[in-house]
Amino acid sequence: TTATAVVLVPNGRAPAGGWPIVVWAHGTVGVADKCAPSASTNLGGADSLIANLLINGYVVVAPDYEGLGSDGIHPFLNANSEGESIIHAVKAVKSFVANTSGDWMVVGHSQGGHAAIAAAERANEAGLNFKGAIAYAPASNLDSILGGGYRQVANALPTAAGISTAKA
Repeated sequence: TTATAVVLVPNGRAPAGGWPIVVWAHGTVGVADKCAPSASTNLGGADSLIANLLINGYVVVAPDYEGLGSDGIHPFLNANSEGESIIHAVKAVKSFVANTSGDWMVVGHSQGGHAAIAAAERANEAGLNFKGAIAYAPASNLDSILGGGYRQVANALPTAAGISTAKA
């Protein structure tokens, strides 16, 4: 499976030592390829955050995550997949974008917060100087959340035809 990303480089000359890298790990946007932030005009609503990072001298990479915006199935809220998408994106930026430093960090919201934590757990795989993670409103306690949602659906009112829904 291929993972896609958007890379944005600040205007002007890189500082001594190169531009540090910030990964923007997006929140839930859907699971269809057309929902990928790279397919939108505002990177999933994060354009002002990303603009501020660029103005302050950071290269920004915004991965779509595995299977979102590319071939394959998007394994929604799969920490291994999200973390790997971020690590590969950072390594690709360092390899292909001139004047980047080895310093990097990840910032994520919601699903992206979950992804940021997953990337932090395996940050050494990037082979660069990991500075930290900011995970705000990360998806967590998924067993309880997803199980509770299933129970709500399973215990819903009978359908219009009068046939009860499935029981958990």
